Amino acid sequence: MRSRSAARPALILAAALTCRYLPAAAADYPWMGTKLGVTDAAPAPWTPVEVDGQSVGVWGRTITWDGGALPAQIESQDLPLLAGPLEPGVILGGLPVEFPATEQRVASRSEASVQLEHSTSAGGLTLDTHTTVEFDGFTRITMNLTPDGEIEVGGWELRVPLRPDVAEVFSRYLSYDFAALRTDKHSFASSMRFIGGTFHEPFNPEIWVGNRRVGLTWAAETNRDWMQEDMARAISIEPKRTRTDLVVRFIDHTVTLDKPMTVECALVATPLKPFDTRLRQIRVGHPSRMETAIDHGIGDGIARYYGISFPNDFAPQYPGIPFPSDSEKARAHRERLDEHGIRFIPYGALAYTNAIYEPPRRFYEQWHTLPVSEATLKRYEAYDAGETEDYALKHYGHWEGYRVCMTPESYHDFFVDTYVRAIRDYDIDGIYLDHGEVSHGCQNPNHDHYIDPAEQPGKYFYGIFGARQCLKRLWIATKQAKPDLPIILHQSRPSKLFNSFVDICASGEVINVFFSGEHRIPALREKPRLYTPDYDTLPPVFWEYEFLESYGFDSRLLPEVKFATQAYWDEHPDEYALWSRVMMKNVLLAGARLYAGNMDQEVLEECWRGMDALGPMTAEVGFVPWHEEHDLATPSLPTTRVSVYHRPGRALLIAGNDAGDAVTEHISVGPALPRASALDAATGEALTIAGGAVEVGVPARTFRMVLLRP
Repeated sequence: MRSRSAARPALILAAALTCRYLPAAAADYPWMGTKLGVTDAAPAPWTPVEVDGQSVGVWGRTITWDGGALPAQIESQDLPLLAGPLEPGVILGGLPVEFPATEQRVASRSEASVQLEHSTSAGGLTLDTHTTVEFDGFTRITMNLTPDGEIEVGGWELRVPLRPDVAEVFSRYLSYDFAALRTDKHSFASSMRFIGGTFHEPFNPEIWVGNRRVGLTWAAETNRDWMQEDMARAISIEPKRTRTDLVVRFIDHTVTLDKPMTVECALVATPLKPFDTRLRQIRVGHPSRMETAIDHGIGDGIARYYGISFPNDFAPQYPGIPFPSDSEKARAHRERLDEHGIRFIPYGALAYTNAIYEPPRRFYEQWHTLPVSEATLKRYEAYDAGETEDYALKHYGHWEGYRVCMTPESYHDFFVDTYVRAIRDYDIDGIYLDHGEVSHGCQNPNHDHYIDPAEQPGKYFYGIFGARQCLKRLWIATKQAKPDLPIILHQSRPSKLFNSFVDICASGEVINVFFSGEHRIPALREKPRLYTPDYDTLPPVFWEYEFLESYGFDSRLLPEVKFATQAYWDEHPDEYALWSRVMMKNVLLAGARLYAGNMDQEVLEECWRGMDALGPMTAEVGFVPWHEEHDLATPSLPTTRVSVYHRPGRALLIAGNDAGDAVTEHISVGPALPRASALDAATGEALTIAGGAVEVGVPARTFRMVLLRP
């Protein structure tokens, strides 16, 4: 039971605010209760859920039970992920409870989902399991453990035995403060790693383990009811000879159960959906980046440009809400984009609201992660009195509002309706969501999932299942309204839970903290060299795994080269260009694509011009990264890495020089690639190719792009 005194100040403030901010009747909010995005059908590109005996099939994946409470096997792309059945791991008397097998019962089903029930008893304990499998493979499992009287339980853990060839890499959710642009440097560095031994993690709402083709995500919204003595070992990875176990500990010590204990989690295998190769041709970023490149003749007939328009570009009616306006400035902005062939996407957010807009003020109790402060309440009153200028914009900020707890359905109603109306009324061409994940646990005492941080340290509630439901409804409703509309989400690191319902995930802003250490912006402005945007220092696993198409969505780097110290970079353009080229070397070698943002424009255009030489990035284009064994193109020097794009009739070599000096490379070209002629792909300069080897000079720490033709 939580302390009344600990929660009292927040509750008193909440009660005081409630007197002034009770929501009006639902009739005053036409979006309330909307069914937009709610359907029993399986939307494209997925297929209807199928049930065949004890197996459930969705697009690309199959989940099979063999009489146990949990799946015995999960297959993705016809590859089995598990080395054995999932184990519920209830311990009595030092031994695991052997629950007898019983069949899963189908409680209900539709094209969009199937609900299964299972019950089994042993040792005075009954384990009831309710499982829902949705069309995208999201498998939500609720386990209820009920004792027959008082029973001493030695532990309860979920053990997921993965095949060793599947469990190559571990990746987890990364807590990132989007408002402060901060996270912990060590946390970022350890959030993805090659699995080489046993390691442990505190509670985390999302874990993915996999290889370059397939993987499995485990997720949970809360550890509130878990019984833990060692909070640092809530989750473990344990490699063994024939399996690698993902272990989640709900009870980690001996306890006496005298009432039911319920835990809930979810599993989802990757890929989440078939990858849409059309996404490769999209170039997305700030409109000014696009306009400059298009004026220089880049991308014509090869790329599609989508401009993320920020509030100061077009004077939106509600900054932070996806609503442009019909102002003269907005019309001029749209006309300029149309002249350049750039599609218009207004800036918006998933988990943050703006208090200028009236519903976030009225519904703050239901929607936000914290109750509003007295200072914010005064600004609320100013808006109610007719204030129209965004307080945050006056102080050079994005937002005047609060982080959203993603659980309330009323927020989903409001959010989805807002975007459907934006499509209808303003013909927007895409959706861009900043603050694109649940970055903070909810601490709103008005919510029934509230956890008192003073009374229950280390316990959290992340509304990740609610956020997923919101994105699912957004996908269904907006794709019905405009099927080719891309949904772009800005996250700290790509989520394998949310991103079924995302076309493009833009991540990478979080690496600012890696480059600046623990120094904050004021310190950087005083000593700009504390921030060193050296992309060569990132863990190799980041480049090898962050941008794989095999997740089912397009993962893009949101580059951070110029950050916080604008005047310094303006005074050091050569240094700015160098770091941009170091970044681009790693991006190109990884086969990644960019959010066209915080980097040198000439370097960006050099990259795009070189990629244009290959032609449109259609489905026939193949990519082989430097770290995979191949004989397509082999460098002569140990400090050079070469990745290859290829299509019938031409190939593009990316030669990255990791040495501190310029080198002359002689890249041996295999017979599978054309090798009659070679050009610098960015400039068109002819290069020497003889004896099956192309000669190319590569500047220190940067790259060259070589086009091969018959």
